[in-house]
Amino acid sequence: YTSSVAAGSVAAGLNMPMSVRVGPGGTEYVGVWIDFNKNGLFETTEFTALGSGNGVTISGTVPIPVTATTGLTRMRIRVRFNTALTGADACIAYTYGETEDYAINITPCVVGSISAQPTNKSISCGNSTTFTVTAAGTGLTYQWQERANASAPWTIVNNGGIYSGATTATLTLTGVSVASTGRQFQVAIGGPCTPLFL
Repeated sequence: YTSSVAAGSVAAGLNMPMSVRVGPGGTEYVGVWIDFNKNGLFETTEFTALGSGNGVTISGTVPIPVTATTGLTRMRIRVRFNTALTGADACIAYTYGETEDYAINITPCVVGSISAQPTNKSISCGNSTTFTVTAAGTGLTYQWQERANASAPWTIVNNGGIYSGATTATLTLTGVSVASTGRQFQVAIGGPCTPLFL
């Protein structure tokens, strides 16, 4: 299927979700190889065991290394009856199962950058507000932090109470009380190719 099915894309450094439907009749094992270094071989280090089942959809994730060579490469999916697959089984013969190859496009892992910082807010008691950061990069993660004043230590914000969106680009405060006066907020951003930064 390398030419008859359009290549999917995934960024280096991310976990690619994958689902494979296997037929009934016995336990089937699913394995995935991706030629990350584009040397034309499926090596044991390029293998992921997706799982096993009988007449079900087997779902899992395939980790794409940050060091994967970008561009089009080959992915192999194998289903084998009654025997688990290992990294050395990309080309072995077996009696019952199926092997399919696809093209996959590995895109670069983009280092995160912030284009707009959160801004100061002034609101009345009982009202709501948001703090938003605008950032771009591959697989970015967010964790908001707060402190009571400029000399207090930073603590992690968790969802609950007045807070929601604690691990997103927008932190929402709902029904703010006078106890929040003077509080400061910042967000820590990271990713597979982005060292944690504020």
